[in-house]
Amino acid sequence: TDANFLLGRLNPEVITGSNTEASLDQIDQAFADLGDPLGLTSLQAALAVIEIGVNDLAGVIRLTAIDKGHDPRDFALMPYGGAGPLHAVAIARELGIPQVLVPRFPGLTSALGCVLADVRHDFVQTINRLFDGIDKREVEQLMVMQAEEGKALLIRERVNVERVEINHEVDLLYRGQSHVLRLPVSDEGFDPELMQQALASVFKERFDLLLPEMKPVLVNVRTTVTGVREPLDLGIFKPDDNNSLEAADLGVRKSYFDGKWLEAKVFQRDKLPVGAQLEGPAIVEQIDTTVVIDPGAQATVDEFGNLLIDVMAQSNG
Repeated sequence: TDANFLLGRLNPEVITGSNTEASLDQIDQAFADLGDPLGLTSLQAALAVIEIGVNDLAGVIRLTAIDKGHDPRDFALMPYGGAGPLHAVAIARELGIPQVLVPRFPGLTSALGCVLADVRHDFVQTINRLFDGIDKREVEQLMVMQAEEGKALLIRERVNVERVEINHEVDLLYRGQSHVLRLPVSDEGFDPELMQQALASVFKERFDLLLPEMKPVLVNVRTTVTGVREPLDLGIFKPDDNNSLEAADLGVRKSYFDGKWLEAKVFQRDKLPVGAQLEGPAIVEQIDTTVVIDPGAQATVDEFGNLLIDVMAQSNG
């Protein structure tokens, strides 16, 4: 945060929730002390802090994507939280990601998710018995009890849902093994013979083995009760029809990019109109975050209030 203040990315005159200004003199001295042993100026030290953070975050994204067999360049990057949009363009460039999508309220992403997401309750009961000793009716009765408990929870929570979905699963393995395979239970109910066949089929597909001599074990019975909410109308985030680029214009602030000071235009996000185009360097401020549009990037406000940033629109090399 201090590095972003010193580099002009964050407004030092406004600290959200207070009337306090950031002390740029103290921040400058702190980075001067940090950079001195390395032969760096305060600005160089602040920029190095940002670059290390960007590289660390890009590395995590790269490893996660590759682990799942994906190329980051095939995706858009969606930053969230109060700090994510500050560094999103730099991270995207490091990864070769062509576009950044900044949602209308990045700092409230988790809270909005809690309010808008489907409500789900999971129940699990350990059985740990060989199929030879399983009573089909006992298992189905347990599933019914779990489903009823889940529905009662939704009622007690006073959750407004469109419908309730119930799904049953079982964890199975062969006796003597330690890793379970989770299989869905059909709407017709729990049939031990069909479940054994399903286990053998999945085991063959996963490990290319058939183990007819091994005895299957029912480890756990699971039920998921989901209260499905009505789909969100993203139109609620659409900018006001009376918004204009002129009304959103907050002036210019000097910001430090690539070793030099540049004049970055500053905008108030909630006054930006649909279709507004912003050329980097630019800074977009809102109550829950600050969006940095690096030099060479271009942002457009879409019909849902998202900022779509083309990170290489006018690449400075």
